[in-house]
Amino acid sequence: MSLPGGHQPLSLMFLLGLGLASETINCPGRCSCQYLEVNCTGQQLQELPVTIPLDTRQLILAANKISYLPAVELSFLADLVYLDCRENLLGDGLDFTLRIGKRAENITCYMPEGLRGLKMPAVEAQLQLDCLIQLHKQDYIFLCLVGFCIFSAGTVAAWLAGICAVIDELHTAKGEEDEEEDTTT
Repeated sequence: MSLPGGHQPLSLMFLLGLGLASETINCPGRCSCQYLEVNCTGQQLQELPVTIPLDTRQLILAANKISYLPAVELSFLADLVYLDCRENLLGDGLDFTLRIGKRAENITCYMPEGLRGLKMPAVEAQLQLDCLIQLHKQDYIFLCLVGFCIFSAGTVAAWLAGICAVIDELHTAKGEEDEEEDTTT
């Protein structure tokens, strides 16, 4: 005899375990994660972790060795309201903490001291120029490598297409010659 809804405790335990597992799976290595917060303070990170959960609201990257912040990766964090980048290698005076409101006019910069209290529209261009859109040596090397690969692939494809056309033409011409010989004999 089974009780009605006898599978509910098992289902609830499964869902609870799945929820706990999903929280730990998305946490970047060497960082600690709590509900909607990722804290990577003092982990000697040299770049932004790639496995940051997309629903992160607080991202703390203080006291690391991060030299630049990739704009594309940060743009995926649509719910981000607090970003702490103090004590990194972002450039002169670019250690900063942002509290982000729902609208761009409400974004206030708290650090560095020279930008404290200013609204983001007033400092956005300088921050982008200094830390978001700089291409580093490895970026240029990567772009050159991609361009070379695309050029090489196009050249090889054109060469193969030319060889195939010549082989087809020779095969077609030989077939016509064999056909003419058969009709003459």
